[in-house]
Amino acid sequence: MRISLPLFLLLAPIFCFSQTDEINITASFRSVIDIRIVGSSDVYFEFNSIDDYTNGLDEFRDNYVQFEVASTTNFHLHFNHSAFMNERGNILDPRYFYFRLRYLNVMRYEGSRFIYGEGDGFPDGDASLSNIFIMDNTIKSLLEPGTYGNRGYYDKNYYEMQFGCGTYPVRVLSGLPNLLDANIAPGTYTSVLTLTALPVIQ
Repeated sequence: MRISLPLFLLLAPIFCFSQTDEINITASFRSVIDIRIVGSSDVYFEFNSIDDYTNGLDEFRDNYVQFEVASTTNFHLHFNHSAFMNERGNILDPRYFYFRLRYLNVMRYEGSRFIYGEGDGFPDGDASLSNIFIMDNTIKSLLEPGTYGNRGYYDKNYYEMQFGCGTYPVRVLSGLPNLLDANIAPGTYTSVLTLTALPVIQ
């Protein structure tokens, strides 16, 4: 005897609920500023004659330092220095020392020079050599961003500092006597000049 049983197929509906999650994507852009000295960072003056003491040593000799700045944002560039002291602890008035700033292979606008802000030492008009910066134990502004800003790679901010000591122009500005009349104690006087780049706060 064969018994047949009915077969029932129950198809239950299956409900799929979609699920979501989120991915956070963040990009953080931080200001990056780098100053680097190109070549030697040493400046050396040697006074060996009465003429050297009387007239000083000017910035058109071999006393220079080249540096460049790369920055992702506009920046201020300041400088300061330590005391000029010899091995016996004698102090030399820093206002005998000075430098001029010169552009080297800089991206140029408005004629032949990059336009910076007030106080950068560059005279108005087309010029590549600044006025005199005197060392006087204070923090001074060396460069400020101007009309076009100053952010960029190294080749956009490439400079030479040309140093002098005891010359007539700096003595006119400082009111100091010549080095011969200053009766300076013999010795080797050393100071450290520091360059500091700070981002412009937006």
